[in-house]
Amino acid sequence: MNAFVTGSRAYGTIKPDSDIDLVIRIDHETAILLRKLSDQSMEVGEKNTPRPVRFGKLNLLLCESDEEWAVWRIGTTQMRLDIAAFDKAAAKKNFDVLRNLCGLADKADSEKKK
Repeated sequence: MNAFVTGSRAYGTIKPDSDIDLVIRIDHETAILLRKLSDQSMEVGEKNTPRPVRFGKLNLLLCESDEEWAVWRIGTTQMRLDIAAFDKAAAKKNFDVLRNLCGLADKADSEKKK
C-alpha cells in the first residue's frame, strides 16, 4: 500500500480546523473493509452520495486503480509546486482536468447525478 498527504496540509493552506487528507492506493477488498470500519460506515449522505471514509479528523481517499492514484499524485505534486494557494474549488478544478485526461470521472460528481 502507498499513501501520501493531500489537501490543505499538502498545499500549505492549513486552517485550525483542517482535517488530514490521506490518499491511499488500495485493493477493492481492503477499501470495503475500511468503509465498514469508518466513522460513517456505509451510510449514504445527501443525494445518495457516499460519505467520506473518515476516522475522526482523518479523511481517507481510497484509490482502487492506478489511474486514480496517478491523478491524485500528479495533482497534489502540481499544487504543492504552484506558488498560488489552492482552495477546495481550485483544487477540484485541477483534479477534474487531470481526471479528464485519464478518462476518469469524479466519483462524487457521478454519485450526485444518480
